[in-house]
Amino acid sequence: VAPDEAERLLMSHPGSVAISAVSGEGVDELLVTLADLLRRETRLYDLVVPYARGDVLASVHREGEILSNDSLEDGMHLSARLSEASAGRLSEFVV
Repeated sequence: VAPDEAERLLMSHPGSVAISAVSGEGVDELLVTLADLLRRETRLYDLVVPYARGDVLASVHREGEILSNDSLEDGMHLSARLSEASAGRLSEFVV
């Protein structure tokens, strides 16, 4: 796409990011934009995951971002950024 056309497209689609598959230009900006969007779509949750539930710990890792974890007597205490849907699936572990 010609530079002037790319600029027109960017102006007509607020929040969009132009990238080049050839040069890679704009990829870093795209990654930052995606990370920001994902952060806005998530919330911080505290969870307690029993040690016997490695599957749940794996789900939290796969579906969210673990910000802190502590190994305590009753299980892993996690502070994690999760989507509402993920938190709903893991609701029995949310405190």
